Amino acid sequence: MKGIKIGMGDANRIVIVGAGPVGLSLALGLARQGERSVLLEQKKATSKHSKAPGIHVRTREIFRQWGIEERFLDV
Repeated sequence: MKGIKIGMGDANRIVIVGAGPVGLSLALGLARQGERSVLLEQKKATSKHSKAPGIHVRTREIFRQWGIEERFLDV
């Protein structure tokens, strides 16, 4: 892949493909546990509109535990 260099020291690198709600949540969850990851997205710009029709109750519970539920809902 262009622009990505993976060497011997990166054997445990986690690559997340897609910066949608699931990819972003996964990256945040891993970071909260001290795991480094690389998030790849093919689009060059963000969308002005939501791609998700709603938020599941369990997702809100996790976001509440992480302390980001209110900030997420404000968007």
